[in-house]
Amino acid sequence: MPMNEGAPIIIKKRKKHDHGHHGGAWKVAYADFVTAMMAFFLVMWIMGLSDGERASVQGYFNDPMGFMKSTPKGRVNLGYAGGRSRSAEKGAGTALAVEADRDRRQLDQVKEDLQSFVQTQGGKGGALAAMLQNVEIRLTDEGLEVEFIEGKGVAYFELGSANITPAARRIIGEVAPALTKAGRVFFVDGHTDARNYAGGGYDNFDLSADRAQAVKRAIIVSGVPSKQVLGVRAFASARLRNPAQPFADENRRVTLVMPFRRAELNQSAEALPTNPVSQDTERMRSDIRVPAAPELRHARPKADH
Repeated sequence: MPMNEGAPIIIKKRKKHDHGHHGGAWKVAYADFVTAMMAFFLVMWIMGLSDGERASVQGYFNDPMGFMKSTPKGRVNLGYAGGRSRSAEKGAGTALAVEADRDRRQLDQVKEDLQSFVQTQGGKGGALAAMLQNVEIRLTDEGLEVEFIEGKGVAYFELGSANITPAARRIIGEVAPALTKAGRVFFVDGHTDARNYAGGGYDNFDLSADRAQAVKRAIIVSGVPSKQVLGVRAFASARLRNPAQPFADENRRVTLVMPFRRAELNQSAEALPTNPVSQDTERMRSDIRVPAAPELRHARPKADH
């Protein structure tokens, strides 16, 4: 028989002492704070939306199911994921207006400098003064234009060729410092009258391109950095200065065009191409070989270009 048989069984129970309740008031306060912050940011977001976007938000909360069914997918822009809010559009528009105004004032200053040079040199008299009278400087929708216009007794090129006359080369050399000082990029555009160039496949587009190229080279030789030249463009008789008289002397000209900086196109003078020769013109020259202009001058003795 076991020794502990019949011994009393003693069960000891330990009494637990519960700690006092901490309470959950802080949770309620924190939840209120988070809710208030969410409401605040929602209000700020809605204030930045346009009227159309606000109407879309209102339509969704008024009838979520009906709104989603009746609205095509991808149609609604609530101002996120790349959408522009009204305040952002207003700010961008203001910045563009300021930039455009500053750009125009800068071109106005360039215009005044060039006009001052033309007036000063023109007052000295002589053959150079007569040619300077055919240099026109004006602001257009595209930008500032400096046009070297031919006329009666004023020729910037030899007849039917792209060879610049000595007087024209001197004028270009005098204008070059003003272009360098401006620091603005520009195109060199060639124009002819509507008189057809005869023979050999060499036409007015070729002639206007070659003349623009010749002026471009003269400008660079005169000290203008090549990075300021955006390219050369050949228009032939597509942009007549005097459409009423397509054969008029004034239609034969070379134009320097300093374009406005368009912030909406994300372009600036530094971002624009710096290749001084138009890619299209160079590609045309490499793909199609045409006879040089001087070889064809005798084929059209009566034509004036």
